[in-house]
Formats: sequence, structure tokens, C-alpha cells
Amino acid sequence: MSRVGFGIVHDLRAELFQKLHMLPKSYFDNSQSGQLINRITFTTTQVSAAASSAVKTFVKEGFLLIGLFAYLLFLNYKLTLLLVVTAPLIAIIVFIAGKRLKKLATTIQTAMGDVTHIASEAVDGHVEIKSFNAQDYENARFLEANASNKNQNLKLEATGSIATPYYSSFSFYFFSFNSLFCARIKSRDFS
Repeated sequence: MSRVGFGIVHDLRAELFQKLHMLPKSYFDNSQSGQLINRITFTTTQVSAAASSAVKTFVKEGFLLIGLFAYLLFLNYKLTLLLVVTAPLIAIIVFIAGKRLKKLATTIQTAMGDVTHIASEAVDGHVEIKSFNAQDYENARFLEANASNKNQNLKLEATGSIATPYYSSFSFYFFSFNSLFCARIKSRDFS
């Protein structure tokens, strides 16, 4: 799987680099060099990791889901039907959280591109920065970009932390309802 992942990164970077030479000058004027470099280096790795992880998860979890669903049907078809009814509610929560996480990941990517761009400018233009005594200005720019990156990462963590209690609460209510449902089924069987 690693060979496939690294192959995807290699091919994606090669295509991006070739496409870079085809873009008009206005694209470069409107984009920061750090963000462009970040797309070639960092984003391609993220795409590869996501693709590899998605394929593994899909295959592994797909077979597990089919097997467990069959087992649940075998144990108690009524509870299985109850699970099928409540599963869309869980899916809605996951969808909303996933959408927010995707939006935050894009913002984080832009913030990281800003950090890379400013750092690259400072390294390439260190003589000019010292000549014009602009160290404080460049430090302030970098601190602002770095703080933005940190804040976006904290928002990402907060979103994940907020979604987890919703999953837990919903699971708690689901299993409580299932227990009540099972108790009623068993009391009817014995009376």
C-alpha cells in the first residue's frame, strides 16, 4: 500500500509541476509563492494519505459492516430494524461535522501556505530585510500568519471534540431505548 501511496504522490507532484508551467502570469501575480509551493509539497502528501486511508477503511469496514449486520439480523431482526431507522440520524451528525472539518482543513492549508510564503520571503530576502531594518515588520507578519495557523488548527480540534459528545449522547439514548425495547419484548414473552 505504501508503494501505491508514494506512487500517487510522485505522479500528482509531477502533474502539478507540469501544470505550473502552463499557468498564465496573472495566476502567479494573484497567488503567493508559499501557497503554490505548499500545494506541490504538502497537499499532495495529504491527498495520498487520504486516498490510501479511504481505500483501506472502505474495504476493511465494509466487510465488517456486512458481517455484523448479518449477525444482528440473526440475533434479533426487530432490534436490527430499529438500528436501521436510527442510523440516518447518526449519519446526519457525521455529515455536518465532516463538512465543517473539510472547510477548516482548507483554511488550515491556506494558513500554512501563508506561513511558508512569509518564511520563504524572509530567507530569500534576508539581505533586503536587514538593509531596510525591516526585521520587526517581517517578525510581525510571520507572527500573524503563525497565529492564524494555530487558531485554525485549534478550531479543527474543537470541532472534533464537539462532535464526539453528540455521537456519545446519541449512542447512549439509542442503547437506552434498545434496552427498554428488549425488556418489553422479554416481558411479553414470559407472560
